[in-house]
Amino acid sequence: MKNIAPLAFQIIGIIGFVLAFAQISIGWFIGFFCTGLYFIIKRDDEPKKFTLLVGILAFLYSFYCLFTQTNIF
Repeated sequence: MKNIAPLAFQIIGIIGFVLAFAQISIGWFIGFFCTGLYFIIKRDDEPKKFTLLVGILAFLYSFYCLFTQTNIF
């Protein structure tokens, strides 16, 4: 159960980036959001600050993509 969530976020993130490359703008949000969550919850034997930092930056950048590149708002 512990390994299912990171794998699901990774797969959904890849699907989001595929949507983004197909010119569907919400794909950037989905891709960066799920990739950020993947790196945040990814647990190795030793905690790595770099992966946590990358996860937080990707997670925050996803909201920038949501508000600037989509026509939702």
